[in-house]
Amino acid sequence: MSLPLPAVIQQVAAHEQDTRAAKHELERLLPNLGSLPRWFETYQPSERIDCPAVIYTDLEPDDIFAIACIRYTTDFPVCIFSVDNNKWGKDEGGVYAKKLVMATAALGQAFLANLFILDGTDADVRVVADIRAKVKVEETNYSGKPSAWYIMAPGRGRLQSLLDHVPTTTVRIYSGSFNTRTPNMTPEDLAAIAAIADPIQDSSAFIFSGGAREFESLLSVWPSMEAEIQQINPVFIEAWHIFCAEFDGKLVNAGHPKLFAEPLTKDEKEHF
Repeated sequence: MSLPLPAVIQQVAAHEQDTRAAKHELERLLPNLGSLPRWFETYQPSERIDCPAVIYTDLEPDDIFAIACIRYTTDFPVCIFSVDNNKWGKDEGGVYAKKLVMATAALGQAFLANLFILDGTDADVRVVADIRAKVKVEETNYSGKPSAWYIMAPGRGRLQSLLDHVPTTTVRIYSGSFNTRTPNMTPEDLAAIAAIADPIQDSSAFIFSGGAREFESLLSVWPSMEAEIQQINPVFIEAWHIFCAEFDGKLVNAGHPKLFAEPLTKDEKEHF
């Protein structure tokens, strides 16, 4: 009997202190997710960009949609999930497992199998070496052309080692304030980007929308999004709802140190 999706997430979350073990647990449980999409693996772009793509992401829902769009213009990209599972980090407390399941439901088994994970542990040294080797193989397939880098997540001090051997190339960065402000993006991260970026292109919609309300969110751009996706990929929609309940709940948790702009008084602390 197949496990329901919440049970799958719960079993993956039980391993998330070791992020890679959690990934392996999800791979073991994949049959419970039913028929996953295969287009991410099999799609052949009619007009592809003339270099490989490397995507550095925190697998938020907007990143998942962006990764899907990039896949329509390039061969299978190298994808790197940068995890923030510190206390009150964006991925701790079950969020990491929910992101893995949500992204896999949207993009398929091949995406998960080829996903690299950086989590700030000593294992990152080996993972960075594996990423470099994979990027080199992809660039060989493009006659040695350097990959375009898509930076969709805060560097968290991890970009310096990743970009250390990268030649000058196109860098597309999602410059939302959370991604680019310190300490999420360290001076070393910024210096590493600056050293290779020529050109650097901003992929953030906020500065180009002119304040138009129809560009404020995915829902305003695509009002029938949920109903349409529900018809073709109900597992992704269910995973997205589960993720949002957890993620949004953390944002308004009264114990979160960044919830209030100023320290609470004694009475306010007792109230909350």
